Amino acid sequence: MTKTRYSSLWRWICARILALAIGSVIVIATCMWLRYAVQNYWNIGRMPASVRQEFLALSQNPQANPARFHQIVDTWWGLSYSTPSIASADWVTVAVLVLVMIPFIVVMGLRYARPLSLQFSRLRDAAKDVTGGQFGRQAELIEDAPAEMIRFAADFNKMTGQLARYDKELRASHVAMAHELRSPLTAAIGRLQGMLDGVFDTQPQQLEMVMKQLQHLNRLTDELHLLSLADAGNLVLDDQPFALDELLQERAAWLTPQADAQRVTIAIQPSPACPFRGDAFRMGQVFTIVMENAVRYGRKGGHLSIKLRREEGAYLIDFVDDGPGVARHFLPEMFQRLLQLNSPPLNIELVEPASFFSLSDPVRQRVSCALQQLTARGHRIWLDDIDEASGQAFLSCRLPLSGIKIDKIAFWRLRETPALTQLVTLCSKIAANVLIEGIETERDRTCALHAGARFGQGYYWPSWRWQED
Repeated sequence: MTKTRYSSLWRWICARILALAIGSVIVIATCMWLRYAVQNYWNIGRMPASVRQEFLALSQNPQANPARFHQIVDTWWGLSYSTPSIASADWVTVAVLVLVMIPFIVVMGLRYARPLSLQFSRLRDAAKDVTGGQFGRQAELIEDAPAEMIRFAADFNKMTGQLARYDKELRASHVAMAHELRSPLTAAIGRLQGMLDGVFDTQPQQLEMVMKQLQHLNRLTDELHLLSLADAGNLVLDDQPFALDELLQERAAWLTPQADAQRVTIAIQPSPACPFRGDAFRMGQVFTIVMENAVRYGRKGGHLSIKLRREEGAYLIDFVDDGPGVARHFLPEMFQRLLQLNSPPLNIELVEPASFFSLSDPVRQRVSCALQQLTARGHRIWLDDIDEASGQAFLSCRLPLSGIKIDKIAFWRLRETPALTQLVTLCSKIAANVLIEGIETERDRTCALHAGARFGQGYYWPSWRWQED
């Protein structure tokens, strides 16, 4: 692959300005020389042979007979040829050439400046789109632009790519956080609701289950608070002296049972004492994560070698394992959010279905291809929170869906009406399995079954009524 080389901005501008200036002077000088050459050739050719030989001899030495030399010139070239006047033909020719060259200079100057202005325009358009929320917008690289502008545009494109990845990660994190927070909260609410309805006895065992979910929720909120402090640059670290070599030994000892289970040998090369000042707890977390990843994803029966050394006033720590490694082309994307799919088949829910139609056509196509790959591996795709409008929209998408969940708000609005049966029928054309959310009473369950749904979901608890006397 041939790599395009670009000139620096200084050389780019100087080369074009000098080329335009020198080229203009050369063109004017060449035209003047042609004028004199053609005129001389024409006049000398019209002279009689004797006069021509006499003029050629005098032109070599005009001082031999100046009067005769000027007589021949005035006769054949005209008196105006040697008249010292601003209105002479020479000055008129120069003026004509300048007038002809001015449009040429303007046109060529604009043409030379076009790549620079075009690159600025592409950057301006891309920056405008980025301010509008299109974080992945890329600026076109103009072929003849100077090197500084090409590097600037390339850095801009790299920045917008990072912004797009950050925005994608942020959206995915919001969905993940909502799911993680909702799970323990839903479990705790369900358990408490069951105790209020008399389904579960109010015993310490039941209350302990609720407490575990609330403690899990509290731990999640603490971790989110820690992340928010780190992102804002307000994370307070415990600055205390400790020894790096001892901390490495301690964390390696913690992971010894896990490493033995994977038959991985952790070896820390001996090193002199390494005093350090910082947050030992946070540093230990980093060591644990790196070593745990090497043990978990490395080769079974492999080795993890850790070397701690000091160079140029800083500590360098090498974690070297003999696992499969990472391909070079995958390095820029290796920290993107990944989903482990080497587990048993998963039930994957697509939430916020309306956002699918805000994507561009190429992105929708990539999403569809990704879903087809997931279903080919045996994973089941469910579409969540569907109502009449979104169901009609997804009818033409032909996504590889295993099931559809009808939103509980839509169910409560349409229950005991023919419209619910129509919505279930519509959803069954999109996916084989239809689930209705919001089943909370026996009447809800009956309505869902009569509408044709195969599955139901909701806070539907077994209940009974006291018979009246």
